[in-house]
Amino acid sequence: MEVYRTARSNHTAAFFRLVDSMKRAKQNGRPFCLFIGAGCSLSSSAHPITSEQVIKDCLIRCMEPQYDPPKTWEHLYKDFVNHVWECYAPEDRREILYECFKDLKPSIGYMKLKELVAHGYIKKIITTNFDMLIDDVLSDLPHITQVGNFSKRTIKGGSDIVLFKAHGDIENGGLRFSPRELTTLPSDVSDTISELSRCSCLVCGYRGQDVGIMSSLNTNSEHSAFWAAPKRPLESDFYENSQVFDWMNTRNSSANFIYGDILGTFDELMAQLVHTLIGDDSTTSIPNSWESSIIASSLKTNQKVMDIFCNLLNCSNELSEQYEWVPTYPFFAENYNSVLNAYLFFYHQHSSDNIPIPLQMPENEVESLLMGLAIEIAARTAGIPVLPIDYANSLRLLFDSKGYHYSPDISFWNGLEMILESIQSQTVLLNWDTVPNIRLNMNNNGRFTVDIKRPMLHKIATVLDVLNLCGLMFPTSANAGYAAEMDCKRVLESKSHYLSTDGGQIVLHFENMSSREYEHIYNLFLKDHRAILSGNAVISAPCLHEKETNQRPHVAASAGSTLSEYIQIRAKEMTSAFLRLRTVFDFDNDQYVSTPIEDAIDSFVQSSKSGMFLIGSSGSGKTKNLQHFCTQNYERLIIAATAPKCGYASSKYGVDVFWGDLLASYGAVSDNVFQSIQDLLLLTDRYLVMIFDGLNEMNGGFNECIQQ
Repeated sequence: MEVYRTARSNHTAAFFRLVDSMKRAKQNGRPFCLFIGAGCSLSSSAHPITSEQVIKDCLIRCMEPQYDPPKTWEHLYKDFVNHVWECYAPEDRREILYECFKDLKPSIGYMKLKELVAHGYIKKIITTNFDMLIDDVLSDLPHITQVGNFSKRTIKGGSDIVLFKAHGDIENGGLRFSPRELTTLPSDVSDTISELSRCSCLVCGYRGQDVGIMSSLNTNSEHSAFWAAPKRPLESDFYENSQVFDWMNTRNSSANFIYGDILGTFDELMAQLVHTLIGDDSTTSIPNSWESSIIASSLKTNQKVMDIFCNLLNCSNELSEQYEWVPTYPFFAENYNSVLNAYLFFYHQHSSDNIPIPLQMPENEVESLLMGLAIEIAARTAGIPVLPIDYANSLRLLFDSKGYHYSPDISFWNGLEMILESIQSQTVLLNWDTVPNIRLNMNNNGRFTVDIKRPMLHKIATVLDVLNLCGLMFPTSANAGYAAEMDCKRVLESKSHYLSTDGGQIVLHFENMSSREYEHIYNLFLKDHRAILSGNAVISAPCLHEKETNQRPHVAASAGSTLSEYIQIRAKEMTSAFLRLRTVFDFDNDQYVSTPIEDAIDSFVQSSKSGMFLIGSSGSGKTKNLQHFCTQNYERLIIAATAPKCGYASSKYGVDVFWGDLLASYGAVSDNVFQSIQDLLLLTDRYLVMIFDGLNEMNGGFNECIQQ
C-alpha cells in the first residue's frame, strides 16, 4: 500500500510563509531568487538522469566493454573522475555530457516556473544544472543569462530577470563536476551567487552537497530563505545536511523547510505556487462564503483534499435542506451564512495577517480539513434542531453514498466526533489519544492515502471554543421575532465595541454598557463559556469598575473540583498536550533513542533538589527525553509538562503557567494556594514535577523569563 504521510510532508504554514514572501517581494519591488538543482529536471526526461545514472552512463560509454560499474556512489564517482572527467579536455567533456541531456522536454514544473517569472514573482534564478531546460522555457521572455564566468548575454532585449548557470551547461561549456572544481568556485562565480541570493530565496531540487555553492550562498538574515525537498532533512544527519542547516540557521529560516511528496517536489511546488499566487483553471467549485477564507487557501495546497472539502460542503448543503431554519440561542441567526461569516471573520484573507494566537490555523491540510468541516457543522446546526454530532453522522452517510473518488476514512470521522463532543458538552476531554492517526483515502480502493499521525484534535476544539465566543459579538440576530434572550443578544452586538489581543489572549471589549446590561449579557452568554474559563479570552468592560460584582469572568475550569482533583486533571491535560507536540527533528516512527539526558532527569527526580535546567542545541533530544519521562509510570510523581506551543503560557510566567487559573479562582492569594498544594503533597506522600520546555521561545526570551 502506498502511503503519503503528512508527518513527512510540508506543514502548510511554511508553504504560506513562502507565498507571503513572494507576494511582498513583488509588491515592494524586491527581487526573489530561485535556486534549482538536479532534482528539478528528473521528470523532464524519458530516461533516468540522476547524477548517479549520468556518471554510470558516461563510464559505460567511455570504458572497456567488460567494465562493471561499482555499486557504491563513492567508488562510482571516483572512477568517473579518474577515468573520464580528468582524462578529457573541456570540449570533450561537454560533448560527452551533451549525450546525456539532449532531447529533454520541460516538465510541468518548468512551465509553471515560467508563469511565475512572467508575472514578476521570480527575478533571479541560479542553477547548477547542465541541461538547457530553463533556457528553453525563458527563451521568449526578456532576460539576462550568464553561464559560469563567461560574459553575460542579453535575451530579447534583456530585463531585470537574471539566469545564472553556476556550473556551466552542455551548450556553452564551463562545466564543473569534479571535487576540486566544486569545492572552491572562482571568486567571480562565488560573488555572483552571493549577490543573487542576498534577497528572499527558495532552494529546490538540491541536496546541498557542494561546498563551493553552499559557502557562496548569501548569509544575510534580512530576508528569509526556504528549502524544498521530497524527504524531510534531518539535522542529526551531519554528513548529509550540516551545510544545509548551517545556512538556513544563519538566514533565521530553520522553520522554513518544505518537504513531502506534494510540496517537496519541483513540479508540484511550482504548480501550487502558480495556483495560489496567480490562480488557474481548476474545476473545483467552492461556495462563495468559503472562497475568500484562508482555510480554503490552505486546502488548495493539496487539490485532492480540496476536492474532499468541496464535496463535503455540497453534501452538507443538501442535508441542511431537510430542516427548517429557526433563529436559536445563542446566535439567534437569520440564516446559515450570517453564522458562518461570524466564524470565518478572522480567516478572511483581508484579515489573515493578524490572526490571534488562540485562532491560529492548523499546520497541515488534513487538520485544516477537520477544522473547516467542524466550522461548517457548527454553523449549519446553529439554527436547526439537530445536535452537531448527529448532523455529522448523517453527513457521513450521505457523503459515503455518493461514491466520491477521494474520501475520509472512519478515523477522520472519529476525530471529528471528538471535536464536536468537546464543543457540544463544553467539557475538557482527556482521551484525545484514542484517535492516534487520521487518514484520507485518495482512490476508491484505498491504495493511496494521506495519513497524519497524532492529530492535534484538542487544538482544533480550542479554536472552535474561541470562535463560538467571538462569533457572539458579530451581528447575526434575525430582524424578525422577539424574545428576552434575543433582545439581550442584540444589546451584546450593539455594545460589543471591538476585539483585540493581549499576550496571546483575545480581549472582548464592551463599551457604553451599564452594569445591569453587562450582568444580563454575562449570565446569558459568557458565564459558563469555556473559552473564558480556560483563559483563552478575557473581558474588558468599563462598567465593571462602576460597582462591585461577585462575577468572576476568569474562574478556572475546574474551580468546582477539590484541590486534589484540580491538580490531577490539570496536570494530565497539560502533559497530554505536551506529549502531542511534534518537531522537525522527530523521526517518522515512534522509536525512542536513549541519551545521557535520561539519566540526568532520573537522578534529579530522585534527589532533594528543587530545580533543574536542561541546556543543549536544537535537535539534541531534550524534548524527546522529557516526553519519554512523562510517559513513565512514576507512582509518587504528579507530572505537569508544557511548552509555549501548547498555549498555556500566554502572558504568564513562572508557576502561573501551570496554576494561574487556580490562583484566579482563589482570589489570587498565591501563598495560601501554594501552601495548600504543599500540604496536599505531604499528606499523600507525592511529589509535583512541573516541566517547561522551551524557555527561549517565550516572549522576551530566556533572561526575561528567569527574572519573572
